[in-house]
Amino acid sequence: MIYDITTAIRIRNFLIGQGLTREGVYGMLANIYSESGFVSNNLQNSGNRKLGWSDAQYTANVDCGVYTKFVTDSIGYGLCQWTTSGRKQALLNFAKNVGLSIGDENMQLHFLLYELQSSYKNVWNFLTTSHDIGECAKYVMLKFERPKNKTESNQKARANYGYQLYKDLALYELTVDYNPFTEPSENIKKGCKDIGADTSCHWVQWHLWRFGLIDKSQIDGIIGAKTDAAIREAQRRLGLVADGIVGKNTRVVFWRI
Repeated sequence: MIYDITTAIRIRNFLIGQGLTREGVYGMLANIYSESGFVSNNLQNSGNRKLGWSDAQYTANVDCGVYTKFVTDSIGYGLCQWTTSGRKQALLNFAKNVGLSIGDENMQLHFLLYELQSSYKNVWNFLTTSHDIGECAKYVMLKFERPKNKTESNQKARANYGYQLYKDLALYELTVDYNPFTEPSENIKKGCKDIGADTSCHWVQWHLWRFGLIDKSQIDGIIGAKTDAAIREAQRRLGLVADGIVGKNTRVVFWRI
């Protein structure tokens, strides 16, 4: 996944401020990433090829009135790749009413909020009550974005974007004062790997990082040789059996320190 993490954080913070659950926020972020990569002036690739314009040129031509087919060209645009004439007309009107460029990020976020609270109340209600990132990502895809590809594999891909974005942003903002990952319910040992919503291995590695036994860059959700050695060293220092297995006894001691 390639994207500007500071933009993703800015959009996440906006959504959090509107009352979405944490999971609802990341479900929406997953779809925005999938649609536009968090680029507010993003033009659907087929539109770039058809018109011969860059994203910036298309935006400027719409803003100044040179291009008059924004509403009817059926080309996806913006954070959510608004495409249909009705939604693009509403977006254009919204931008004009506040006197901002059609590609303005903050304007589009407020328009997104407007859509959710007026035309997509079922989606809004889901995102403000659900506590499952994957389900939120799928719901937004099927009920709000409605892409042509609605296959199970695409739904799974969007759910995985949500899980990965949560891990990415948590790692970017990581501090020694708070572990944002979920404590494992089963033993963690060499060979374990976080998949999908699971952050158990990240949880273990956060403690090892806090103890100074691994670098922050090594928190990757994979228990390899270096993490295994760090687990054993932590266990030795804490007076535990140094078997490399993070079970209940090791987790309890980790929490106490």
